[in-house]
Amino acid sequence: MVLASLLALPAAVGSAVVGGVFLVFSTTIMAALDRQPAEHAVAVMRTINRVILAPVFLGVFLGTALIGVAVVVTAPGQPLAWAGAALYVLGTFATTVVVNVPLNEALDRAAGGGAAAWRAYRPRWTVANHVRAVTAIGAAVAFTLLV
Repeated sequence: MVLASLLALPAAVGSAVVGGVFLVFSTTIMAALDRQPAEHAVAVMRTINRVILAPVFLGVFLGTALIGVAVVVTAPGQPLAWAGAALYVLGTFATTVVVNVPLNEALDRAAGGGAAAWRAYRPRWTVANHVRAVTAIGAAVAFTLLV
């Protein structure tokens, strides 16, 4: 249980950081992009989707998933370990892979990048992002309670 508590701390911090990034997207960035002409919103989002792949964010995003699984392995009988890992791995990580990344790729391929592309992208991406933000923050709470 000591090892699980030690691992739960970086899992909590990583979940909180990722949840915070996604929360800012949901509450600020997407609203700001909606106030721009669609062509500009698409161009900026395409840029964001490339820039976010920086090693620091990817390290925290992927590392938190791995550490979350390690918490469960070291404390398999702890419901909070399972809750934190499930929230992060299924709610945050899997939603990114299954929903947000394919939408990002479709936006990148969209011809013209105008209003039609933005209308097809923004609502679905934003709802999935809300899920990622809430589940990452929920995982942070679960992992924190395990520490």
